[in-house]
Amino acid sequence: MRIAIIFSLANVIGLGYGILALADQQSPKALNNLVTELVHLENVPSGREIAFTLPRESWVYAAVTAASDVTASFVSPDKMVSETMVFCRNASNRSSESMKYLPPGDYKLRLVVSPQESARLVVVRTIPEIFYDGYHRPSQLRLCNAAARNWRFLEKYVNPNINTFVVYRGGRKSTPAADKPTDEVFKEWRRRGKHWVDEVAIDVAAKTVDQTCQYYLSDQGLANSAYHGFLIDEFTRNSALSEEVNRINLEALARIAGRPEFTDKKIHLYVTTPSAKLNEYPEICKFAIDHHSLLSWEWYVVERSPRTDLKTLRDVWNFFSPNWHAGHARQWESFHPGASDSILATLAGWNLPDCCGDVDAELDYKVLLDWQMNFLVNHPVYRNLRGINVWATSYMDEELIRWMCRLYRHYCIDGNRRLLSTDPYVLTHLVNPDFDEGMEGWNIQMAGAETVRAEQFKDFGKIEGRRRSGKGDHFLVTRRSSKGPNTISQTVSNLTPGRLYTFRMYTADYEDLKTGKSKKQTHAVSISLAGATPVPNKELHIPYNCRASAKVKPFDSKNLCWLNFHWLLFKAQGTTAQLTVSDWVDPKHPGGDPDQELTFNFFQIEPYFELTRGAVP
Repeated sequence: MRIAIIFSLANVIGLGYGILALADQQSPKALNNLVTELVHLENVPSGREIAFTLPRESWVYAAVTAASDVTASFVSPDKMVSETMVFCRNASNRSSESMKYLPPGDYKLRLVVSPQESARLVVVRTIPEIFYDGYHRPSQLRLCNAAARNWRFLEKYVNPNINTFVVYRGGRKSTPAADKPTDEVFKEWRRRGKHWVDEVAIDVAAKTVDQTCQYYLSDQGLANSAYHGFLIDEFTRNSALSEEVNRINLEALARIAGRPEFTDKKIHLYVTTPSAKLNEYPEICKFAIDHHSLLSWEWYVVERSPRTDLKTLRDVWNFFSPNWHAGHARQWESFHPGASDSILATLAGWNLPDCCGDVDAELDYKVLLDWQMNFLVNHPVYRNLRGINVWATSYMDEELIRWMCRLYRHYCIDGNRRLLSTDPYVLTHLVNPDFDEGMEGWNIQMAGAETVRAEQFKDFGKIEGRRRSGKGDHFLVTRRSSKGPNTISQTVSNLTPGRLYTFRMYTADYEDLKTGKSKKQTHAVSISLAGATPVPNKELHIPYNCRASAKVKPFDSKNLCWLNFHWLLFKAQGTTAQLTVSDWVDPKHPGGDPDQELTFNFFQIEPYFELTRGAVP
């Protein structure tokens, strides 16, 4: 039995489609700004053909729910395109799924399941570009995301929810060999119809167009057939990137993109906010339109406290100043008509302290990321958005990577409009967690006279890695005593029994701040939670430094400040627990030098993202 259903699309929100009424047609349904459902059929017999039209190039997602394996292909009536669909079983929704990037045109989806069987459900949607940026980007806090460097982890939590891997600068020498994608991985990802894109640094030394052409032609994104192109980091303005340098790069890229051998290669561009008003922005936008490239707009938002309670989704949208974003959309269009249709919104995925957007100990960064995506997929100003990227996985722990991919699934594939998270943005587990009010709310047990005190250091939050916030300049200082530990304690409130939570904290050697001479060391501290159960092998104490400390005296680029990041995972037994932090490694052993002074701040407790209750990757 063969049945053809014909779709023609031209102005539906999300992909700019309009509807042409034909016999047997299902009406396309805009699920949100990024996802349009073309087909939703139940009890589809094997051999049935389903036809549709793509007015512009797009990712197409197909999902088939059937008891047996599925094979299918996209075929254009003129036979110019014949694309085999490679379906992978998704255990979470019990369907077989496939993604394919297709040029505009008419297509028929030819579906084959076992004889005498019908597919219980067939879904076809247009979906956005979904980037995983940083495969595998070096990280000095790699212990926090080591799991995400394992292909088995990626297959379970990441790969079903994305369509493009961005490889960190072609797997440069700075990337450990064990972290580089293997030939087998490259082949398998391409077999599934998905893309590899290299990240390449913009040619800051550009002097001539010919030289810059050679610079890009030698990059993996063009030179290696396994790649589908590259993403250039970045078009902005700084001491190295003058207007002339940017224009040389653009001319070289246009020359390369016009060569027949690179017809199938993508050249995407990182760009800063349009309010920067670079003189070369019209040329950047024109390049993107002419060569079907994406403008990866760096829309980096860090935490900030809401002025009022956010009770509705409209309150959440207003939190992001829609008028401000509408102005940006108009700016893109003023540079070149149609430029806003080439935007890949690039959000900040920064919850590790060397580059951190999780700047406020009283706010939940995962909820903020959910709010951002929800705003993008719902607000009319982004109705022509091409995709979403979250930069970059080297600045995310494994939990945030899993959460990011769950948000991708929720908004970019399933096409939801509602928020995913049910957790509050404002955390209520600790009082005065960043010591902005000195010792208020804390029980301090001193080992000796004045061995604990409240202090302040201008721009200390910047030294810790907190971005664009002004947070973090207050802290407690303990002076270690040989007689006994100094302890800082408080009752943790509003926990859900049986749920997992994380605790985070920063420490530094106070002498380093005073002298400007810092060395790498692991601080002797301990963390306990009475009334809660620590998860085995889920506690980290990691030395790190941050490049931003170079801009805070007495440090400089040759002498960065070393700090420690502390993290542990625990399960709540009841609604409260007793947190105690000490400057001894355990109750009987100091573990560190007597009289060493340590700073303590950013005591944060927040819910941990579990796929199932109590499950830990």
